[in-house]
Amino acid sequence: MLMKRGEGDFAFGPGMNTSVRADGTFTFRQVLPGSYYLLAQQQEEDRGSASAKVEVDVRESDIQGVIVSLAAKVDITGRVTFDNNSSSKPSSVHISLSPEDTQDFMRGAYAQTRDDGTFTLQAAPDERYKISVYGAPPEMYLKSAVAGRDDVLEKGFNPASSRTLDLVFAPGAKVAGTINGADEKGEAGVTVIVAPESKLAGLADPIRTGTTDQNGKFQFQGLRPGAYRVYAFEHIEPGAYENEEWLKGFADQSHGLRVSEGGQETLELKPIAGGADAVQ
Repeated sequence: MLMKRGEGDFAFGPGMNTSVRADGTFTFRQVLPGSYYLLAQQQEEDRGSASAKVEVDVRESDIQGVIVSLAAKVDITGRVTFDNNSSSKPSSVHISLSPEDTQDFMRGAYAQTRDDGTFTLQAAPDERYKISVYGAPPEMYLKSAVAGRDDVLEKGFNPASSRTLDLVFAPGAKVAGTINGADEKGEAGVTVIVAPESKLAGLADPIRTGTTDQNGKFQFQGLRPGAYRVYAFEHIEPGAYENEEWLKGFADQSHGLRVSEGGQETLELKPIAGGADAVQ
């Protein structure tokens, strides 16, 4: 598979996918000029899992002789613990590792914890990953992720440095409130976005989103301690908030707050009009 480099998105269409012949050769046809990652994946019961990523720059002429060397994925073992007396089972937690520079699901790693909180991932040894988790109790957040001596949330995870990954969850902050319209009545269907002022390099998906109910109410649990901006859009295109520069354009209409571990905040906000019209 070919994926555009530097855009964090897959390129679909003619020439973007191909199969390997019996002699190990392959051909991509009708590829437009640009910078790409060539991604390869092998999954066989007797050989295990292996993958590769090669940078390719396509110009006006054909490219021949690209060498792709598959590297076997390595086992990463870890454990999930809850930093409180939660009765939830660790087996509800799912862990996902995604390459920090691409959205390459083939080189990602995924696991669900066992009843005792342990898990095993298979990851590419030459990749650096961001981590995301889901399925933990909704009031909890990922407090720490440690690989050997490395802080994964700060630096990302590199299997070449450590083959272990320990995750600790703790009670996060809660933010609730009401979005009131011009008539001072709760407004339903408003998209509420809670975005951190600063991001951790090793943590994927830090932005939280929700929609107000019929009474204009919203609630977020399990927020990581720190500073946030809260946006409330009457209308917004799906995924528009992923564009950080676009979102920052509404900062003066957002609400800033700082939350602490286990803390609670209650807000009353006005909706931002015209969010969908401003998307480029």
